[in-house]
Amino acid sequence: MQSVLKVEHLELQIHLGWTAAEREVRQRVLLNIEFYFLELPKAALTDELNDTICYAAIENMLMKEVNLQTFKLLEHLGYRCYELVKSAVPKDQNFKLSVTKFLAEAQGTRTFELRS
Repeated sequence: MQSVLKVEHLELQIHLGWTAAEREVRQRVLLNIEFYFLELPKAALTDELNDTICYAAIENMLMKEVNLQTFKLLEHLGYRCYELVKSAVPKDQNFKLSVTKFLAEAQGTRTFELRS
């Protein structure tokens, strides 16, 4: 039985943009993570936090780390988040991470995605 644990629409306020003017004001970005399990996570049976991925700890780590930094490119921000998540989960844990920024003047969004 395969299963997925999703962290969806984690909102971060980031200094992000190619120009210095763009980086002056924090921008809202959304982060999504999907953790893939080949078998039912043990926590589904035990109801114990130690038997699964503590997404709250990962969310707090991401917010703390990236909120303190400045990024020029969405790709760099995405890779930094990916590396942080990778460092917080077991080595064999597969996951997908995406980060989405909102463009000015209702011009849509841009998303960068990485998969383990």
